[in-house]
Amino acid sequence: MKEITLAICLLFCQLAYAQQKPNIVIIVSDDHAYQAISAYGSKLVKTPNIDRIAKAGVTFKRAYVTNSICGPSRAVILTGKYSHKNGFKDNVSADFDHSQDNFAKHLQGGGYQTAWIGKLHLGSKPQGFDRMNPAQRAKFDAYYNPIEADLKTRNLSGKALIEWKYQRYMKDYLSTAASLDRNIGRTLDYLEKNHLTENTIVIYMSDQGFYMGEHGWFDKRFMYEESFRTPMVMSYPGVIKPGSQSEAFVMNLDIAPTLLDAAKLKIPEGMQGKSMLPLFQSGIEVFRDAMFYHYYENGEHSVSPHFGIRTERYKLIRFYKRVDAWELYDLKKDGSEEHNLYGEKGYQPIVTELKSRLKALIDKYEDQEAKDIMATGAG
Repeated sequence: MKEITLAICLLFCQLAYAQQKPNIVIIVSDDHAYQAISAYGSKLVKTPNIDRIAKAGVTFKRAYVTNSICGPSRAVILTGKYSHKNGFKDNVSADFDHSQDNFAKHLQGGGYQTAWIGKLHLGSKPQGFDRMNPAQRAKFDAYYNPIEADLKTRNLSGKALIEWKYQRYMKDYLSTAASLDRNIGRTLDYLEKNHLTENTIVIYMSDQGFYMGEHGWFDKRFMYEESFRTPMVMSYPGVIKPGSQSEAFVMNLDIAPTLLDAAKLKIPEGMQGKSMLPLFQSGIEVFRDAMFYHYYENGEHSVSPHFGIRTERYKLIRFYKRVDAWELYDLKKDGSEEHNLYGEKGYQPIVTELKSRLKALIDKYEDQEAKDIMATGAG
């Protein structure tokens, strides 16, 4: 069983200039589906404290990730760079290079104290943090080892085993979401009690989305909406109007530049995301008109590596290695992405346009592997 873990809680408490620069609290959970958050309309579970952040600020209705898998998503959040740029493409092939630039190092240089509390999933010896406190595997094992032992004594098979797994999974998943929400409430209560709320940015998000049975799946990885999209709510008193709803295409790639912008620090040229603050300061109409995605891991769960583009209406996906294929979805007509239109009559002009836009994004983000694949005859 996989639990939602309170993966990152970065609390940046500035010692001086409190009125000029905000404190920053980021809470990143593991595998928390937007379908399991009441601020996103969930009927499965109530999350009143995540909803508190949303009511105090903005709910991003269309927040996405660049690579829907745990470690790489955290690497993108830290660096503001796609996986092929920060070097951490999957969970199995290599450790993250902590010597590279990340936004926490810049916050340290700007007078912030920094801390990473919880799941790291990026190898050892992180840099840019004054305090570290990893996730505690022992507590997880203490809870689940007796459950696993009980399952073995039941000797279930077939439909009975499937039903047991699904019920156990969903009960634990939703219970953990509720527990996570209670602890977010403790954090918000602390800020209020110590009169910190008015000068503190609070962001809650997941490292990616998650399947709650859609397409008959669990887990993440694919570029389909349930895993490509991630929940994200953000409060910033005096900057973000309470109760806001944003339809902008934002990504985990944008977290690092946003926080550096809020801290009035220079955003490094190498960061590929961009600050989200102009969304609330200038009322811009289009923040990003298309998004690029690239998933690399070619092992666990038998998910084929793939990359693609999502626009306002369409999604074009290029699978390679395990599967050599294209998929096209009209999200206006087929929001659940069940009907692959690639190769169907009448869609060739759309495919041609999307491939051209996809190539432009690949060039923009300097993804050589995707560029090479697109350069083949099949691309």
